[in-house]
Amino acid sequence: FLVGCPDGGTIPTDWKSLNQPEVTLNTGEAVHDADVLLEHIAIVPQHIAIQVGGTVTWHNLDSVAHTVTSGFPRDPDGIIESPKFGQSESYTHQFDDPGTYVYFCATHANIMHSATIEVLAIEETNEDTPDE
Repeated sequence: FLVGCPDGGTIPTDWKSLNQPEVTLNTGEAVHDADVLLEHIAIVPQHIAIQVGGTVTWHNLDSVAHTVTSGFPRDPDGIIESPKFGQSESYTHQFDDPGTYVYFCATHANIMHSATIEVLAIEETNEDTPDE
């Protein structure tokens, strides 16, 4: 039984037996697309940076359903509102506007909250322009 989980979820003990997706976690500069894992009733990584127009895909590795909801637990802002999605399911959202997006899991808001996505406008440079 997990404290704070209204559905009384449990964490599987043999993670290697799960059909886990191949993901690349964003750990540095802004990338176009990024993956986030929902596992052990936690958001991994908590903070990522992507480029405008990029997507984030959340992969649920837990045996309980999660959501991705933007804003704060007592003040969701409606920008991201995923349905509940279960083990081995994913949810993807495209970010077209720069800014910082805070999000949480509405099902486990007391422990899965305050994750952020920084969406950066990347300036295009023209390498062929001669220096003056």
